[in-house]
Amino acid sequence: MIKALLSTVLLMAAPVYAKVDPNTPALVEAAREYATVIIDGPECAKREYMGAFSLSARTIEICTGESYGPEDHDTIRHEVWHLVQHCVANQENRLEPVLPEEDLMPWVEAVLSRRRIEWISWNYPASHLLSELEAYTVAQTVSAEKIAEILTKACG
Repeated sequence: MIKALLSTVLLMAAPVYAKVDPNTPALVEAAREYATVIIDGPECAKREYMGAFSLSARTIEICTGESYGPEDHDTIRHEVWHLVQHCVANQENRLEPVLPEEDLMPWVEAVLSRRRIEWISWNYPASHLLSELEAYTVAQTVSAEKIAEILTKACG
């Protein structure tokens, strides 16, 4: 039931793309209701990633670097989407795409460039591929406000 509702909401979302979203701080606060959120924590000094979601610790870490711009907002939307996927999967150490693959892949291919899809395919294990493709696509097309609404439905 929740997946069907979320699928409908996702497919109707208006495009956002990497931009500064005024509702990003509210999305971070909404995520803090369901996970630990760390902005520019000690792990960021290594600068090996812009963001990460830890299933086992239920932690989102965002590394903004010296400036806080559109890519950081995009990363927050991406990582919070992994929290949504975790809640939808309803299992301790698993992410599951919200959309079924037959709905997900046409959306991914319409939003992400072929080069981006290939980069994601090369940089993530096959077991994470659909969840990553969905998170990248959501980050590009769904507003922080809409993600916060979906987060509350999925995790609340």
